[in-house]
Amino acid sequence: SDSGSDDKKKLVAVIGYDHRSKSSFDLSSKSFALLTKLVFLQAGFDECILFDGYVPTPLVAYATTKLNAAVGIMITASHNPKNDAGYKVYWKDGCQIRPPLDEGIANCILENLDPWVDYKSLLETYIQKSSSSSSSSSSSSSLGDGDTLYGLSNPDITTSMADAYFNAIANSGLVVGAQQVVTNPTITNIQQQQQQQQQ
Repeated sequence: SDSGSDDKKKLVAVIGYDHRSKSSFDLSSKSFALLTKLVFLQAGFDECILFDGYVPTPLVAYATTKLNAAVGIMITASHNPKNDAGYKVYWKDGCQIRPPLDEGIANCILENLDPWVDYKSLLETYIQKSSSSSSSSSSSSSLGDGDTLYGLSNPDITTSMADAYFNAIANSGLVVGAQQVVTNPTITNIQQQQQQQQQ
């Protein structure tokens, strides 16, 4: 670049997940998200930003562009039956993958059907490390090295990202009607809106 800097752009992935769980397979959207993070780190990504808690699917697409990530992954089967699992992939532009990216990803999957490492052991180690890290650190973790979720383990930071997403929608010009307000759909906000409607 013109500045003479040799710093390369960090390779970043953003991962979110929903509430789905299948106990007979000992797998949930959260554990699938953790495994996804481990695979991306094994593949050489510099950072894998995993949201803390359930997030709406569009937040992953938004965060992918907002955080200049190369890819976003949402573990959800969306509107499909509750026993289904799903894996939505967003490109760096925040859009779901499309040709020829989808074919390239499918080919890479077929070429890598054998796991690179023992992911079950790696996941167990990761969970133990995360548990000991979170119990020894304060609840208001920041972007420090001990924060395995790159700041998003702090609910305030996750909420801030969600609020920024909803504010971007509200300011986009895509929301029509003077009475429409786009808010972060947390339980608290929903309850407040319900209370106001009952008055």
